[in-house]
Amino acid sequence: MILVITVLALNINRKKQQLRLHEALDNISKLKSSLNNHTLAESSENSPKDIAKETTTESLRNRLRDELLGMYNNNNERVEISSAILQSEAYKELQSYVTTGKIIPLDSQLWGLLESAVIESSPKFKYNLQLLTGGNLSTQDYRLALLIKCGVTPTQMISLLGRTKGTVSYRREALCYKVFDQKLGTKVIDGIIRLL
Repeated sequence: MILVITVLALNINRKKQQLRLHEALDNISKLKSSLNNHTLAESSENSPKDIAKETTTESLRNRLRDELLGMYNNNNERVEISSAILQSEAYKELQSYVTTGKIIPLDSQLWGLLESAVIESSPKFKYNLQLLTGGNLSTQDYRLALLIKCGVTPTQMISLLGRTKGTVSYRREALCYKVFDQKLGTKVIDGIIRLL
């Protein structure tokens, strides 16, 4: 009985993740439209019927990554920070930390405020990051992504996180590897996070 229940639970979780990935792909399609980006490679222009044929979680995750990478490669201009983030109290407080060179404590309420501002701007931000990392998104990764989404530069991250340049660079590269399963460089992951 326990084995049957375990197998059923695993199947249900797998189906839920596949549904989330399909939803994420739909969101990426909407994002592409909003960016007026019509120059993606032909391979990423699959019809809904083609998407429905993809059944494995890994193939859906790969498709989501390919869509985002295509958008990044075809979007020559840097993505602007959302006005919802720029006008938030969290962003103003973040800028005061940047100006004074203070470290954001691990237990600071600012992390929650930043998350709220980012979610208001991009409701599926954390959800899409979790899908892209295959559910392997740590708190450190997520906070790093929040800072990137808010337009914080690597130099500013050094003082905000109280880490060395090498550590900040390594964390960005590690996040890129979690998303793409290969080293593509820190600029790529920064661009992808800003697109989400």
